[in-house]
Amino acid sequence: MDTKRNAIPGEQRINPPTEAEKKRFSLLKPFVRQTGDDQRRPWFMEGRKLLDYLLVYIGDGYGIFTVGDKIFKVGADDIVWIPPDTIHEMRGSSERMNCIYIHFDLIYDSCRSHWNAYIPEGTRDLTAWNRLMHPPVNDPVISSMPGLIQNSNKPEVKQLMKQICIEHRRSGERSFLLLSGMMMQLVAMLISEYDKKAHWEDVRWNGIQESASRIRVSAGKDIDLKKLAGENNLSVSHFRKLFREMNGISPKALQHQTKIRTACELLVYSKLNISEIAQTLGYSNIHNFSRAFANQMKMSPRSYRKGG
Repeated sequence: MDTKRNAIPGEQRINPPTEAEKKRFSLLKPFVRQTGDDQRRPWFMEGRKLLDYLLVYIGDGYGIFTVGDKIFKVGADDIVWIPPDTIHEMRGSSERMNCIYIHFDLIYDSCRSHWNAYIPEGTRDLTAWNRLMHPPVNDPVISSMPGLIQNSNKPEVKQLMKQICIEHRRSGERSFLLLSGMMMQLVAMLISEYDKKAHWEDVRWNGIQESASRIRVSAGKDIDLKKLAGENNLSVSHFRKLFREMNGISPKALQHQTKIRTACELLVYSKLNISEIAQTLGYSNIHNFSRAFANQMKMSPRSYRKGG
């Protein structure tokens, strides 16, 4: 008797996810409740607890945050992860502070997730609303994330968080599925840092991630690969190879991605016309910009601005 399994026509082996990834695939179903990208004058949020998760990115400014029993200073490019049912306090001490924030569920539940995320400051006892409390997430990395998060890809995290805020504001209820996918990407970026960094020497890792950061904050400038490679004591070809291996994208593609993400932000938040945005981002004319934008976003800049 032939005990061999019948082969599927054209079958090829696919490398399976790790056990941790399998668990996350079956468990995580992110849902965005509320977002914001605010400029704040000196402010204070008295200690409170939440029923959902809160992720905060400090765009600029400084202050002091408390999450659980951890008290720490925050400044530009710091990332703070606040889980449900965790006492936290937030203070902005600088004249101005930019706070990019997302309230979200990691596990969507139609009986629990459909309510506004706002909980007033000073609210510490949530017993009456336990039915709406987000359940614990059994993942060793996620469980270790409360407080200040160390991440070498901070500019990319910032841009993705800003993009989530833009999409949430622009399309709202029409984008639940898209926002869920973007949150999955964001969580994956935060988680992957724990595994990825171990495969590289810190000096090499930090140098190339610094180069990536410079590309992400220079949307309107052309990148000088020769200069970036030289700063890392690498040839251009070796720099490009390591850059792609570490970031999953080439330097040129990252610059293009940065330009389009910045364009999305300017289209939603600024009063610049499309020609001015094209010029700001270094495009030779509005037609080249519109074509590049449409190729990436599958709609024209004008349609995007109108929420189409």
